[in-house]
Amino acid sequence: MLPKDEAFVIGFTMGSTNRVTATEEHLFALASKYFYPGPYKFTDDAIAVFKDAIRLGYISDCQPLSEIDYEQYMDLSLSDIRERIGLEVELLKAYYQIEKRRYPEDKASSRII
Repeated sequence: MLPKDEAFVIGFTMGSTNRVTATEEHLFALASKYFYPGPYKFTDDAIAVFKDAIRLGYISDCQPLSEIDYEQYMDLSLSDIRERIGLEVELLKAYYQIEKRRYPEDKASSRII
């Protein structure tokens, strides 16, 4: 996974709770840029993806991802899980297309949508 992929997952998960304050967002961005060890540090681009993902999670109608008991879904397909938790695949695909245009150097991104 690329750092931007990790930034997206963290941001979307946080945003899906609808409880992230601007201060918390800013503090996490600072911590990920300056205090994460070596290869895990977020670049400015990864922080931009993180912030976008918070907003996407916020506008999404999916369940808060941090509160889901995933154990109950282990025998389901990924598409069934997405449907049950209300994850809007088209929303994610639309943002991913924007992200690919912004960061064309990241063609090796492994994010699964």
